[in-house]
This record gives sequence, structure tokens and C-alpha cells, in this order.
Amino acid sequence: MSILGIFLVLPVLNGFSMKEYCHKKDFSCEQPFFYEQGKLEFGRCSSINVLRRLSRLGMIDCVRECLVTSQCKGINYRPDWQMCDVVGEIISKDLGPEDGCVHSNISTWPESLAGECRNYDCVDGEKCLFEDYKVRCEQVYCVNNPNADNAISDEKFGHHKNLGAGLKFRCNDGYKLQGHPYSFCMHSGRWETKFRCILNGTEISNEFPKDCSDLPKGSNSGVYVVRTNIKVFCDMDTDSGGWTVIQHRFNGMQTFEKSWHEYKTGFGDVSGEFWLGNDNLHAILSQREYKMRVDLEYFDGNNALAVYSGFSVGNESTGYKLSISGYSGTAGDGMTDFSQNSLNGMSFSTADRNQDMSDVHDCADYKRSGWWHRDCTKGNINGLYRPGEQGNDVMHWRTLNGKYSLSMTRMMIKPASI
Repeated sequence: MSILGIFLVLPVLNGFSMKEYCHKKDFSCEQPFFYEQGKLEFGRCSSINVLRRLSRLGMIDCVRECLVTSQCKGINYRPDWQMCDVVGEIISKDLGPEDGCVHSNISTWPESLAGECRNYDCVDGEKCLFEDYKVRCEQVYCVNNPNADNAISDEKFGHHKNLGAGLKFRCNDGYKLQGHPYSFCMHSGRWETKFRCILNGTEISNEFPKDCSDLPKGSNSGVYVVRTNIKVFCDMDTDSGGWTVIQHRFNGMQTFEKSWHEYKTGFGDVSGEFWLGNDNLHAILSQREYKMRVDLEYFDGNNALAVYSGFSVGNESTGYKLSISGYSGTAGDGMTDFSQNSLNGMSFSTADRNQDMSDVHDCADYKRSGWWHRDCTKGNINGLYRPGEQGNDVMHWRTLNGKYSLSMTRMMIKPASI
């Protein structure tokens, strides 16, 4: 047997030095702080069923990522690059030779490394997180294949199921391509499709619909692509339809305590909980004059709405300055601050970029939400999702029911003339 054909199985024991297999700055790997063993197979790794690929991660943190990720059965680790693969179900013959790579079956590692997530199961595609004293699941890798109407996939690229992997498609007979024939797995663990297939003989427009109100009459509610390739959820049922949803919360699976950059680009899944992104908001709202609707619901089923006849958001150079006016509805005007002043004219604030006018609070931090804070806000629908609780930082609309937490919120826009 050649030397290349030999691999080592190394027990990780208390006091055992793993220095040879650890990155030079990965001290937790060199001197593990636990007693149970983790077996390593040096020089062999799997190139199939890689659920996630993560960079700049220490080996012990790589093990943790596997322990908290659904369907993970092992890791590939490349210490020279600090690259971690979270690997699903494989068999021994799926491991192939690879210099500088270490594979380990997760069953040989102590479950205690998962912390509060040790006994918490997430569904396929998700990992467990412990934040704000609460355990939750978050989508991190793509499952199944994306739905692409009137098209089939004929090529796959990337060895893993998170950021960077994708599929190439071709349209079925009788259909032609609009856009680029790819679907990419995004960092959120959701597929983003860059094309659609339309019937031959249909005129191809160089522009996508400006918003959901431009969709053909009779279109179903669902995910569509509008305004230079922005993916949105269209509500085609509520109040004659044509609504473009820009925020939705209903189960607490997506945290909204995010940075300036994350609010800028958007986060979550437009078919689930999400913020569309301030850049996307500006791009859509700059096309026409719009109205905005906020739907609110409590855990007992009571609901209310707030409608604003004028709504627009500036670009980033203005701090995403808000223009809002013309309240009507049943929820009360929550787009006001503690002193009853309108939020009109306010720039957006996040915990890492405070642009409010409060002399007392850093409002984004105090309310735990990105928003157009003035002297903070009475409508805190990007606050913490805390069922049955009340407080300044939970998801509430104070003009409706004080600081009691809501169970569902949804913001939607539609041309003001409709």
C-alpha cells in the first residue's frame, strides 16, 4: 500500500495535542476543553452531500456548526484555509483522498458542544441558534430544487447546498427564456431564480413589472420578480390585490435585530418572514406615488390595519429618509413617536447607525429594531417576537393595544391611484 493510501484515525483526548491538524491561531483546537473523543480521518474528505461551506472558522467551531445544523453527520475541515464543510449522510466509500483535509463523524464528538441547542431539532435546511435567551431555527442551506415554471434543470454547479451553489435551466418546448437561466442558492438558504419561461409568440418586455399591481388580472398570490429583478411576494387577494409585500412576520423564525447593511440589502425569505431591503424599497417606490398598508394581528385573533395614502423612502445618501402622510384605519397612527410627532422626514436607524432625535435613548437599540425612529416610535413592528409578552422592545403597535406583543405584522405597498 502506498503512503498516500494511508490515513490516520486520531482520538481527541484530554491533554492530547492536535497542533499538527489545527490552524496556527486556532487555540481551542490545539487544546480542547472537553473529555470525550472525536475521531479524525486525515487525508480523506467527502465531495458529496456538503450542506454548507463556511470559511474562517476554527475546527471546534466547525464541529459546533455541524451539531446545530439539521441532517449534519460529519465535517470536512481544511486547517490551512480554515474552511469548514458541514456534511450530510454519506458512506465510507464517499470519502476520497484529499491532501490537507480532515474528516470527522459527528457522532464521535460530545453533544455538549451544541450548548442550548443540544436537545432542539430543526427541520431540513435549518440550524439551531440561541439568541436573546431563546432557541430558534434559521434557514441556512437549500433543500430540494427551486420551482421553475415551464423549465427543467440540465446542469448543476457547486459541491454544497449554500451560498455559491446553483442550477442551470432550459425552457420546455414551446417556451422561450426571459432573463438568465440560473437559480442560485443564497446565503439565507433560499433559492433565487433569475429567469422565467414564457410562451413562444409572447412579446418579451425589456422591463419587469414595476410592482405587483402590474401583474395580469387573475394572477395568484405568490413570489414574482419586479423592477430590475427584485424578488417580491405579491398579495393578489387583499383589497382587490396588487399589493407588494415589503415586511412580514408571523412565527418568529427570522430575527429582525439586524445591522445597517442587512436592512439595506434585505433579509429573510419573501415567501416567509422578511424585510425586503431599503435599497429595494427605494427602487420600487421611486417609480410612482404609493400608499402603504400595515396589517396587525394578536394571538387572540383580533386584528386591525393602518393605511397611509402617501409613502416613499429616499436612497442611502439620505439615510433612507421617510415620507409618510394620510393615516386612516382601525389601528391608530403608529408611525409617530413618544411625543406624538410624525415619523415623516426621519432617516432610518439601526443599532450600528443611530439617526434618531431622542435625547434619552439610542432608539434602535432601546426598541431592538431597525426603523425610522424619531423620539423612538409607537409602532415597533420590527421589534422582538415575544408571544404573550409586553415591553418597549417587543413587536407592538402602541396606539392599538399598548406594548403587548403582536402575533403577525405585514407591510404592503400599492400605487396610490389604485
